[in-house]
Amino acid sequence: MRKYEPVEKVVKEYQVKSVSCNKCGKTKELDRDEYKGMWQLEEFQAFHCNFGYGSKYDEEQWKFDLCEACLEELINTFKIKPEGYHK
Repeated sequence: MRKYEPVEKVVKEYQVKSVSCNKCGKTKELDRDEYKGMWQLEEFQAFHCNFGYGSKYDEEQWKFDLCEACLEELINTFKIKPEGYHK
């Protein structure tokens, strides 16, 4: 049988300080107020791509952010627009 005792641990958390569009470079410094900061993030969309077996990028992971203007510009190059896109 195992016996446990409470142990206090210090855990370092990381918060987003700023976000930059990988395409145009637009940067937004976020407010230290967590609630306001999260709303400021809404101007950017985060993308995370995982490439699998057979891809020329096999086992790579890409993470990037796009501002709304660059995202709209990218989507407008699509032959088939994403579901829910109404422009």
